[in-house]
Amino acid sequence: MDFEHVLVVGAGQMGGGIAQVVAASGRRVSLHDAAPGATERGLATMRRSLEKLAGKGGAEPDEVLSRVERYGRASAIAVRLEFRPDEVELAIRDDGIDLNGRESGGTPAAHFGLRVLERRLEKLGGRLVVERSSPRGVLVKALVPA
Repeated sequence: MDFEHVLVVGAGQMGGGIAQVVAASGRRVSLHDAAPGATERGLATMRRSLEKLAGKGGAEPDEVLSRVERYGRASAIAVRLEFRPDEVELAIRDDGIDLNGRESGGTPAAHFGLRVLERRLEKLGGRLVVERSSPRGVLVKALVPA
């Protein structure tokens, strides 16, 4: 399987490390964390690590970090889990830029993470719904049979 763009959820030690390795391999990365300031802290940690590696002949930190998109530029994220008699719905809404404004394009098919999630939900008999949120942002719903 070949891919160009990876979504990493969680900018902590593990997520930041994954984002760094993926970006260093030449691929684009969308780094997302719901905690305020976590993405910036993750990027700062990556920069320090990349500076050490550059001192040993690795790629320049700015070159690698230019491939990392701060996913959605959201200032707030709302998560709702709802149990119904016939299905379970997980809804995530952010107030960032919508999919059209993100580097990877305006359709879920253009986002590797969303494609993978959609396939996994289909295997469970579920579905993925991605909508523009009003007045700005994105609403992503994962629905599976109860």
